[in-house]
Amino acid sequence: MGGCGVVVRDTRGEFVAAKVQQFEDECSPLLPESLAARATAKFAEKLRDAQLQLEGDALMVVASIQKEASANFT
Repeated sequence: MGGCGVVVRDTRGEFVAAKVQQFEDECSPLLPESLAARATAKFAEKLRDAQLQLEGDALMVVASIQKEASANFT
């Protein structure tokens, strides 16, 4: 079992919203990190904030997202 916590702040660093999500049956550390990134993106989409910056601490997941994003815009 794993989980993630998401904190949303505005451009001034002020608290906007938070969410906690649990995941079941994770098999490697990379999978929960990937699921956490997806949960964060879905949560941010619901907030519909045009100026959005996502941060994460799982280098492989962040690099993969950046690579995918740049491939979609070329």
